[in-house]
Amino acid sequence: MERRAFRVPGFVMLLVLFVEGLVTLALLIQSGQNRNGPAVALVGILGTLAFVVLLTGFTILSPNEARVVQFFGRYADTINQAGLHWTVPFSTKRRLSLRIRNFESAKLKVSDADGNPVEIAAVVVWRVFDTAKAAFAVNDHVAYVAVQAEAAVRHLATMYPYEAHDSGRSSLRERPW
Repeated sequence: MERRAFRVPGFVMLLVLFVEGLVTLALLIQSGQNRNGPAVALVGILGTLAFVVLLTGFTILSPNEARVVQFFGRYADTINQAGLHWTVPFSTKRRLSLRIRNFESAKLKVSDADGNPVEIAAVVVWRVFDTAKAAFAVNDHVAYVAVQAEAAVRHLATMYPYEAHDSGRSSLRERPW
């Protein structure tokens, strides 16, 4: 089941990273001019490491796009609003399209309810609603939709006769209207 992501607006995190980078740079410069240089240098190096770690959390989304976020192989959450976002560092972010798509099946030869051969095709319009299920419940959600659509068309064609049965009435030409 899809979960809303922990995220921070990306521009806020850019500001935080800018300030953190300036502080780290100032500490590294001060370490060369101060007696407590090794301690300040260690803090500067840790600040640089934190800067690099925080950079890995950024992601950019286009409209009608989502990112499924995994943290060390476990599903964490989904981001589905367009824009610049910051989420859990060291996470993998898989892209999924939320756009409406079409699938046109090939002409299928099936038998109708009476056993008559019929050629049938369909156009299926679909889109992803639950990104977690699309990412983890099936191997390839696009191929899954194609197979399921063709199976549904076959099943539907076998349920109904191609031609309506005459229930004892005369044809239209013989009716007196």
